[in-house]
This record gives sequence, C-alpha cells and structure tokens, in this order.
Amino acid sequence: MNRILHIVFTAAAFIAFSAAHVQAQTASDTRADSLQQAVDELSAEKKKLDIEKKNEQVWRRNNKYFNLGYALYTLDNRDLGNRWKSDFAFMLNSGRTFYLHHRPIGGMVKFGIDVTYLEVSYAKYSSGTRLSLDLDSETQPDINLGTHQIDLSVQAGLSVAVNPIDRLKISSHCRFAPAASMVIIEDEFNVAFVPYVNFGGHIAWRFISVGVEGMIGTGRYSGASVNDDLDIESDGFSDMFSISGHRFRSSSVRFILGFHF
Repeated sequence: MNRILHIVFTAAAFIAFSAAHVQAQTASDTRADSLQQAVDELSAEKKKLDIEKKNEQVWRRNNKYFNLGYALYTLDNRDLGNRWKSDFAFMLNSGRTFYLHHRPIGGMVKFGIDVTYLEVSYAKYSSGTRLSLDLDSETQPDINLGTHQIDLSVQAGLSVAVNPIDRLKISSHCRFAPAASMVIIEDEFNVAFVPYVNFGGHIAWRFISVGVEGMIGTGRYSGASVNDDLDIESDGFSDMFSISGHRFRSSSVRFILGFHF
C-alpha cells in the first residue's frame, strides 16, 4: 500500500512539475513574442523616419535653382544663308521644380514641372566692333557695332529626376522657352518673339549641380538700320532708317553650374 501511495505521489509531483514547466515556457514565449513585436515596430518606425528624412533632404529641399552657364551659340540667317558662331556667350537663370507626386516611385523616381522665372543670355559673334562717325560728312556715317544677341525668356516644362543613392540626383528636362530676342548686326537692330525649346540634363549632389543643355529656336525678326543712301540735306528724319525683316535660327549648347536652395 505504501508503495502504491509513493507511486501515486511521485506521478502527481511529475505532472505538477511538467505543467509548471509548460506554463513557464508559454509565459517565456509570450514575453519573447511581445519583445520581438516591439522591436519590429521600432524598426518599422525607424525605417519610416529614415524615409521621411531622406524625402525631406532629397526632394522637399533644394527645389529652387540658380544656374550660371558658358555657352556656344550659332546664328543662322535662314533667308540669306549667313552664319555666325559665337566668340563667347553666357547665360543665367533662376526657377523652381514643382514635383507632381508626394512620394518617389520605387523610392527613387519623381516627375515634376520646371518653371524658370527668368533667363538672360548674351552672345558675342565673330565680327569686329567699330563705330566711326564723321559729323561733317553729308552721307551716312560708317557704323559697325559688331554682331550680338540678347535673349530674355521664361521657361516651363516637364522634368524627371532619379535618386539612385544618398543625396545624388540625376535629372533631365524639356522646356518650352518663349523669348524676347534682339540681334544686332553692324548698324541693324532686329527684334522678335522666338519660341525656343530647351532640353538637357543635370547631376546634383546636395546643393550644387553640373549639367549640359541645348536650346534652339527660329523667329521672324523685324529689323531697322540707318539708311545707307541717306542724304542729310535732302532727306527727312523719317527716311533716316530702313526697315527689313529676317528669319534667324539660333542654337546653343550650354555648360551649366547650378546652385540649389
């Protein structure tokens, strides 16, 4: 009888110990699962914060730009077949990129609209600059101001930017650029509205970028020059200028240094 009671008590003690062990293991597993869940939530929150920080640094800041550029210009008279190449030329512009969606596609691509508020460009073409004025002459003085081009434009168009790593951003654009253009050839002043197209690409790191752009446009210019056949004594003031018209095509390649803020 004592042996039976001993066996019963031993079995009961074993069952109680096993149940306590299982309960402790279950509680431990529950605590481990809760801890892992907390770690996963913290990791997800950190990842979300990192993404937001990167979006802030890469996409929401530095959307305004100021560009300086050295350019190579070519000017063609489409009516007469004359062509000039620039001795030197430069441009500067300022604008902003407005992105079309909040989050980048695939975490790295965004489409936007570039708006250039104002661009100023100047080109000096291969031609001497000379001004000879003889006040005692009875005929038209010999005037040669050289060949120059000045354009004032605004621009708007689509752009796409890719952020492959860190703060590096690679972008390309195509903009419509209506311009008020003036071309001076010797003593002739020509003005026109020219619908340019601007296209190119840039590589930016943080707040600085380099890029290459092309720009091309054709316009019908209205020109005025001092009448070569003017006789100061017989002709009136209204006959002092002769009016002409020319169709010019202007094309350029620009090498850009940009600043973003």
